[in-house]
Amino acid sequence: MSVSWSEKGCHLAIGIYIHKEYVQIWDAANIQMHTRHTLTGHSGKWKSQYGAFISAARDIDVEQREERMKELIKNLPELHYYTLGYLIKHLNRIEAHSTVNK
Repeated sequence: MSVSWSEKGCHLAIGIYIHKEYVQIWDAANIQMHTRHTLTGHSGKWKSQYGAFISAARDIDVEQREERMKELIKNLPELHYYTLGYLIKHLNRIEAHSTVNK
């Protein structure tokens, strides 16, 4: 699975990693795959932080894990930071209505 940002960081592609610069783009509303798109520059910053996020997530000490994750999230590019915040708020809204959303 691949989560990739567009070069300007304003579009998020979630799909299956196909090739070095290709990602399948899925339209969630229509449940259909769009044609391949080339995303340039989308993975440099994320790939450089990937190991740090994985390491922090695996930290056994809960307090240390939380602090490390907070620091990593705080240092995300601005658009990525706000997109992550939006996604988390959306997931919280879904969870709040979990008895209805079955």
